[in-house]
Amino acid sequence: MPLTDAGSEIVFRARRKYAALLADFIASARPDLNQEEQTERLSILLSIIPHMMHASELDNMYCAKLVMMNMGNMYGSLSYDIHVRKF
Repeated sequence: MPLTDAGSEIVFRARRKYAALLADFIASARPDLNQEEQTERLSILLSIIPHMMHASELDNMYCAKLVMMNMGNMYGSLSYDIHVRKF
């Protein structure tokens, strides 16, 4: 489900805020690293995000299958709304 423009702006600001906090944390936790090494470390950590999003999508598809086939007695209105229904 796509976000509205306002929702996208909120997500963008939050992502920017937490990336800045992570950069500050790396700088304070690893003062032995120079600026280039800190930037590389930040880049590596932020590169994990797309892989985690992909894993989340796969998990959601698996849960949708469980709900639709009622495996493990998963069928219910809440689990259907969360994993199957597209608003």
